[in-house]
Amino acid sequence: AMSAIFRRSARPQPFWKALLIPFVYVLFFVLLIAALTVLGLLIDTYVRSDLTGYGFYFLAVMGHVALFTAYYLTMPTTPVGFKRALIGGTVAAILWEGVRTSLTWYFAQVSVVGVVYGSLATAIVVLLGMEIIAIILLLGAQVIAELIDSETHGIAWHEEAPEGPQSA
Repeated sequence: AMSAIFRRSARPQPFWKALLIPFVYVLFFVLLIAALTVLGLLIDTYVRSDLTGYGFYFLAVMGHVALFTAYYLTMPTTPVGFKRALIGGTVAAILWEGVRTSLTWYFAQVSVVGVVYGSLATAIVVLLGMEIIAIILLLGAQVIAELIDSETHGIAWHEEAPEGPQSA
């Protein structure tokens, strides 16, 4: 999916590197995103009323931004500049925080997933989270690809493409 989003010729990599780096990076990515999310949840729960709590929460969000930025610098086979990776990482981190907050509220207030699925509830919630993070990663990559396409066509990111005859 990442290759389809960037639609550029990939730089050649040795087979072991093309196989090993994504698996190792995804493993660390999953562990770090889980740790940062738990840190954010703990801060929301225990230290929310204090100014220090907001500082720790901000650090957790910045950790997400750094993690997503590193993902966009490492994973695509096409070169992505730091500024574009930072923009995509920021978009992904904001989306993740919004989804995390919404899901936390939903599972605490509305959901009966524990009643419906019983002991399998954790597996269901983890699978749902993995699907959501995959969508967020692809949305951040799409933002980066759109920035690259805009620059390639000489259009500022905030301008619309000029109207004109479409070539087939």
